Amino acid sequence: MRLFLKHACDPVCVYRVMKIALVIGTVHAVLNHFDEIIAMDVSRTNLLQMLFTYFVPYTVATHGSAMQARHRELEMMVAENGQGFLTTKGPLTVPSSTAETIRLNLDLLWKYALDPVCMKRAMKVAFVVGSVIGIINHFDEIIEGTLTTTNYLQIGITYSIPYFVSTYGSARQATHMKLQECLE
Repeated sequence: MRLFLKHACDPVCVYRVMKIALVIGTVHAVLNHFDEIIAMDVSRTNLLQMLFTYFVPYTVATHGSAMQARHRELEMMVAENGQGFLTTKGPLTVPSSTAETIRLNLDLLWKYALDPVCMKRAMKVAFVVGSVIGIINHFDEIIEGTLTTTNYLQIGITYSIPYFVSTYGSARQATHMKLQECLE
């Protein structure tokens, strides 16, 4: 728990997560409440749902980022004790140009995003968070049985957003930690 909180409160993590929440929250709020926004008929319930929409990507990205950092730190502790090995083969060298830095960032980002531990965690988060958000945003339609094709599409996207946010947060944190390790 201490490792999780240490990374969740890290200023780099908080700044990155706030950017993710702003972008993803806005896209998700517009996607689910487009009709109300255009008609300028936003009720208190809609406003609460939209505010909640910003909170969810923030918490999901923080969870993904902090859990990945915790996982990497524990992995390094095990490697230092000679009981395991790091998943990266060989030490990284410090990039000498901007193009090399960008390439290294993207390579590491993809590597960590496709890591089975990261993907499994993101799927669990997406199932729980997607279900909660789907019920909150479409409760009336679900109860009345009046879901439209658009609602089904919105609910599908609602599941995919926490998955991608958690994956990106995890992969970005692992990349950041690996690059910091490289510079030390």
